[in-house]
Amino acid sequence: MSYVTLAQVKEALRQTQNSDDNLLTRLIASAEEECLRFLGRTELPTLPVEYPVVSSDGSLVSEEVPSSGDPVVADVVNGIILMVQADYDGDPLMRDKLRQAAEALWMPYAVRDRLWL
Repeated sequence: MSYVTLAQVKEALRQTQNSDDNLLTRLIASAEEECLRFLGRTELPTLPVEYPVVSSDGSLVSEEVPSSGDPVVADVVNGIILMVQADYDGDPLMRDKLRQAAEALWMPYAVRDRLWL
């Protein structure tokens, strides 16, 4: 299941034609997988953000799997779109900048075990 839609990506890239839809769909899937690897997660973080909550008995409670009603965090979606743009535009000078911008958006949502950078 894709969390970022083709329509969202096309809007961000200001694309109106349909000729690149298959390519963009593959790039979305690739960018989502890269985001999950970067975050060290199996699901993208959703709102409300799953910051640990302490229950009345003192145990930590966290939503591990997003529910279908929770939207993916906007920064994460925007980072995925930036990763698609980095691969779609083909400009080697901008590619690294777009990737760095995406990772900066994702960093606050990385799980602790992933924060070895």
